[in-house]
Amino acid sequence: EALRVMMFWRMANLPYDVADYYLRLHQGELAWIQRAVRSLAVPCCSDTSASVSIPLKTTWRQIVDFWIADQSDYYSGKESEYSLSAKRLERISLSLYLITITLIGIRLFGLNWVHGIQISGWLSWSIGTLMFGIASLENYKSIMDYGRLANRYRGMVPIFERAKYLLTMGELSLEDQKEILKDLAREVLIENGDWLVFHRTNTIKPPELA
Repeated sequence: EALRVMMFWRMANLPYDVADYYLRLHQGELAWIQRAVRSLAVPCCSDTSASVSIPLKTTWRQIVDFWIADQSDYYSGKESEYSLSAKRLERISLSLYLITITLIGIRLFGLNWVHGIQISGWLSWSIGTLMFGIASLENYKSIMDYGRLANRYRGMVPIFERAKYLLTMGELSLEDQKEILKDLAREVLIENGDWLVFHRTNTIKPPELA
C-alpha cells in the first residue's frame, strides 16, 4: 500500500515522504515498513533530466482510473464479501447453538431410549462435539472479525468516491488537487496500518470458559 501511494504521489509530483504518514501508534509495529519505504525514496542518481514527461491531464486521469476508482471498487467488493461472510458465520453459529440446546433439553428430560435403542451416550457425545465446534467457531469469528473489516471498508468507499468526484469535476486548482491526494493517502495509510496491526495482534487463542 505504501508503494502504491509513493508511485501515485510521484506521478502527481508530490514531494512528501510516505513513511511520515503512518500514525505514531503504528510506528512500533510498522517501523520495518517505514524503513523500507525510506530506502526506496533515496534517489538512485542526481541526474533527472532523462525523466519521462507525461501530459498533465493524462497523468491525473491515470491517477483517478488506476488508483482512486480502482481502490473504490476494491473496498466496495471487499465490504460485500466480508459482510456476507459475517452473516454466514452468524447463521452457522446460531444453528449450532439451537441444536446443542435442543439436545441438552432432550438429555435433561431423560429421553434416553428411542425405539428400544439407548441414545444417552450418543447425546452426550454429540453435545460435547457441538460445544467444541461452537467454541472453535467463536474463536475463528474473533480472529477474522469479518464484521469489523466490513465496517472499515464500508467507510473507505465514500472517501474514494468523494476524491474521484472532486478530481474529475475540473473546477479545482492543481494545488487543491494535490492536497486531496495527500489527504486521501493519509486515510489509506491509516487504514492499512490498522489492518496490519490488527492481523499481527489478533492471533489464535484457546477457548475461554465463562
